[in-house]
Amino acid sequence: MDDGAISGSGNRSRAAPRREVERRVSLSAECNLACGYCAWAEAAVPIEGLGAALAAMGAASGDVVVLTGGEPALNRRLFEAISAVRRAGYEKVAIETNGSLAVYAAFLRALERAAPCLVRVSLPHAQPESYGRLARHAEGAARALEGVAALLDSPRLEVLARVTLYEGNVGELPHIFRFVAGRRALRSVEIALVESDEPRFAPSLDGLLNALEAALPAAGEAGVPARLVNFPACVAHALPEQRFEGVMEVGQRAGHEKAAFCGECDAAPGCAGFPRGALRRWEGEAAFGRRVAPQRGTAFQASGLEPDLVCVESEAGGAGAGAGAEIVVRVNWHCNERCGFCWLDLARPTDHEAVVGTLRKLLGPPAPARLSFSGGEPTLNPRLLEYCAMAREAGVAHLRLQTNAAAVDDSMARSLAAAGVRSALVALHAHTEELNHEVTRRRGMFARTVAGIHRLAAAGVEVELNHVMCRANYRALPEFARFALREFPGVPVSLTAAVPMNEAFDAREWCVPFPALAPPLRAALDQMRAAGHPFNLTTGTCGLPPCVVDGDPRYLPSRETVPRSPVMNIDFARLPACGDCSWNDLCPGVRRRYLRAFGEAGIRAIPFPAASARAPLPIAAGAARGGGAV
Repeated sequence: MDDGAISGSGNRSRAAPRREVERRVSLSAECNLACGYCAWAEAAVPIEGLGAALAAMGAASGDVVVLTGGEPALNRRLFEAISAVRRAGYEKVAIETNGSLAVYAAFLRALERAAPCLVRVSLPHAQPESYGRLARHAEGAARALEGVAALLDSPRLEVLARVTLYEGNVGELPHIFRFVAGRRALRSVEIALVESDEPRFAPSLDGLLNALEAALPAAGEAGVPARLVNFPACVAHALPEQRFEGVMEVGQRAGHEKAAFCGECDAAPGCAGFPRGALRRWEGEAAFGRRVAPQRGTAFQASGLEPDLVCVESEAGGAGAGAGAEIVVRVNWHCNERCGFCWLDLARPTDHEAVVGTLRKLLGPPAPARLSFSGGEPTLNPRLLEYCAMAREAGVAHLRLQTNAAAVDDSMARSLAAAGVRSALVALHAHTEELNHEVTRRRGMFARTVAGIHRLAAAGVEVELNHVMCRANYRALPEFARFALREFPGVPVSLTAAVPMNEAFDAREWCVPFPALAPPLRAALDQMRAAGHPFNLTTGTCGLPPCVVDGDPRYLPSRETVPRSPVMNIDFARLPACGDCSWNDLCPGVRRRYLRAFGEAGIRAIPFPAASARAPLPIAAGAARGGGAV
């Protein structure tokens, strides 16, 4: 069998946090369009050999098998292939297509009956004339657009539209957003840089960035979820006004190269670099040094080889272990608590080989300066000390643990410290057993966590408390502050907020309207300030807009320590109330799911200091209005 006919890759699903590994199978070495930048498999897998081929590449039953090509719909046995994959034990079958055969009602109905888990359609243009020039087939391009529209309007399919940005379509994103807007089957739009080795297909860097900046209002107005899927961190970061979901590729990616300055970038461990053709074009452009540059101390979200195991974030503004970019590795998913605001798939099994493989890739050389192990609850992983040893031997300067500490006894505390763990961010969401049970939904955990914190500190591990403010505990914030002052003098407290990470999260059950949260939050912060107790009120994508505390510098981290986030997420809205806010360059706005639940109450612009002025940023429309009462 030809190696190019079947392959594996990772893919992050926004609909569910479970990691999905794609196993790509070519069903056709032909296509009915001839897009210049496209390269497809030169061989096709026989239908009779599908099960054996997947088993030979180590596919697991939970993997997503993607039937691709060429154009897989040209294979008359497409639906036999779907059945054959399922008979082989793989329930999740997806299809990549240009959509052209969906113009035929019989094909569309058959596809709906086959019920693939996802149909990924290629949509480089929304206008037949320009699509025809790319495809070198005017009639075929028009038919493809008609078929894509039929797929997007299907009541029984889930469709992801993939837009490959190249020199000829960078200005068409608004048209594409309008084309897909309101379609019942649309999951999201993926925006990808063209991955050709030929520089002639790559858009100019200025043209690319300007087009993406112009496209945001169209996406926001149309309510279209969009994400950047193969963009280098520095290119995503050059779009500070946008809120696309920026997804980086961990480690190497075929057809990508690093630029000369990539070695200076804090995002380098989690970034695959630039598509080769784009890099060759951009290196000769003035914008390459002017608009993209190495990133320092910035928050990044990473996916790729092991999509949900790794992220690269920042400790800037933290009260604990210090500033600087930090790689976070999720070493397991199960947990001994069941916090209602947690979005993780706690039933997902631990994949030790995936963790070790990820660590080997990330630990260099050179090794990252800061590494954190998270979960689930990482202390439940019996191989945690092995991972710590790998990090220590690689030369990681600061190893951190994100834990609830409930499983930490004296022996474990000493072992962790001896293994090189320097600091621990410990989740503690209440000041009493009863309230802790209400939040974590596990009895007895409060006393165990408190004891674990003391044991870690006694072993020489620097401890920082992480308190997630939610509907169950926010009224008790002043009491929690008094408890922390009494029980853990001098131990920093990090305050974050429960956030609606996906549609499955019930914002009204766990989130708190900002106007209701502000008074007890201020009271708690005032107590810690008066006592000289260190604290950090988290801002950004996992925190609160600074206007919740009226931008009061007594409560907020210094602006110089807050990274400008490149997590380009259309889930956030910048409201008219944000106006000319002095934090617009650092605050991502407000999550749309929060706005749908609670409305805009409490959101306002924070004025610039005297004699300072900035131009306002564009507003993303479409936020829902509603009440904010608890």
